[in-house]
Amino acid sequence: MVMIYIFLVVFGTATGIGLAMWILASKLEKRNSYGDNHGDATLYSTSLTITDRSERMAPKNDLMVNYINLHTPQKPQYPTAPRGSAPVEKVKR
Repeated sequence: MVMIYIFLVVFGTATGIGLAMWILASKLEKRNSYGDNHGDATLYSTSLTITDRSERMAPKNDLMVNYINLHTPQKPQYPTAPRGSAPVEKVKR
């Protein structure tokens, strides 16, 4: 008889928690699904106006050119591969 009570408490608790989570999840879904639309793609592509304003999107052009010039990979100052039939050696700087 005690074993039945233990099973009832365990399964009753699990059932109660599961039921409470299901109720809360269904309420939350109703509140969070505001504005969802699963319509046809033509609903999103008709009467669309695209504007472009780039004066506030990036820093000034000369600053961008200076940044690119400072951070581009430069040509190495030392040989990176042997020429001709010369053996491979450790690079000396």
